[in-house]
Amino acid sequence: MDMDPKKEQWMNEVMNSLEAKSAAEPNPFLFAKIKQKIESTNTFSDQVFIGKRTLALAFASLALLLSLNILAISELNQQGSNSIAETTSQDDYSYSVVFQDNLNIYGNEAESTF
Repeated sequence: MDMDPKKEQWMNEVMNSLEAKSAAEPNPFLFAKIKQKIESTNTFSDQVFIGKRTLALAFASLALLLSLNILAISELNQQGSNSIAETTSQDDYSYSVVFQDNLNIYGNEAESTF
């Protein structure tokens, strides 16, 4: 397969175009600038340290708050179950009274026609 001489010449020019180029050289101060930037962002002046005592007090208050919530929820559940039992017994009585009253819907009729 013979190639067109123009195409072949163009391919040779493209392949040889990189030979004349020199390697890219970075700015000589670039590494120093990068290093300075990294060191300036790692300063401890921006960071806030929490003392052990403060941290211990925070955890203690959190534990106290959690235990008080658990105690309050258990008290509410206990009161709720007691009131439900009282309400249920009262409702059962009132339901039976209402039910018995509604059985005799026609007054004093002894017989019902169903």
